Amino acid sequence: MKRLAAASLLALLACSKHDDAAGAAPSPSTSAPNAAASAAPATPKAPSSWAGKYAANASDFYVPDAAEYGGFKFRGEDAGDGVGEGSLRIGIDPVTRAVSGSVDGPLGAMSVVGLRDGDAVTFTVRPNELSDAAYFGTGTAKVVGGKLIGELRASRARANVIRVATFSLDPS
Repeated sequence: MKRLAAASLLALLACSKHDDAAGAAPSPSTSAPNAAASAAPATPKAPSSWAGKYAANASDFYVPDAAEYGGFKFRGEDAGDGVGEGSLRIGIDPVTRAVSGSVDGPLGAMSVVGLRDGDAVTFTVRPNELSDAAYFGTGTAKVVGGKLIGELRASRARANVIRVATFSLDPS
């Protein structure tokens, strides 16, 4: 058995030396740089961004017509504020898919934070200055034909005034 193992080892070494001498390939250090190393790292694209107007309107909230809610009468207060046209800017990082942006206008100055998943965008809005009269909310949108189309729902901190805003933003 030892002879067989020794013969196999010698044959293996002999073949190895024969291959190296016959057509030895240059060592990696002397060959041209390989394609992976020479390719420059891909530079991420700038974040995608959209800007445009939103139109906010008064809204109420849904209360089921079930018997257990029969005595429920509150549908929100009509404060008169938070209604009208404002501006909305949304940017999406192409690598992380993180959504950021800003809201200005009748709903107040707010920050946008969220995430894109495919063509769907979801986000929250939070006032830049906290108060009971400030609006908080959530939004959903879809990328359709290059535009960002969606809806923003917001209410005051005490949820006594409720607004819904629709938007269609163009690339910026």
